[in-house]
Amino acid sequence: MIDGESVRLARLVDDLLDLSKIQAGAVAPRPDWCDLSDVVATAVAHLPDTQPIELDLPLDLPLVQADAAQLERVFSNLLENAIKFSPAGAPVRVTGGAAGGRVTVRVTDRGRGIPAQQRTRVFEPFFRGRTDRSPVAAGAGSGLGLAIVKGFVEANGG
Repeated sequence: MIDGESVRLARLVDDLLDLSKIQAGAVAPRPDWCDLSDVVATAVAHLPDTQPIELDLPLDLPLVQADAAQLERVFSNLLENAIKFSPAGAPVRVTGGAAGGRVTVRVTDRGRGIPAQQRTRVFEPFFRGRTDRSPVAAGAGSGLGLAIVKGFVEANGG
């Protein structure tokens, strides 16, 4: 059986490999038409059942042409981050819509938010927001998740 530490280390190695590809401009999306509702649902299905997640994606959300596996990783990272910084029991919401030829999906939590002076840095590799008000942030994560989100979204034209 694989223990939690082995899973954490394997995830860190995967994150470092993905970040290396992103920084080298070697991310090669395999675009195909995909349903973002399915992609988000798959990401949610792989998360631990520790926090309520509310999905509010319209049934008529247009298909997007992107790499579904990379987008699943995007939503997994965003949701994990939202869960990590949300108060216990507070739902994380995923909403979406389409307007002006663009599809938008938002992940919203009820955490304290990101201090204004840190907002420009949250997508930098290895940046972990730390404040006296956020004890969870002090030891949590590698600071790679949102950098990977940014890289995969940009590689897929978002």
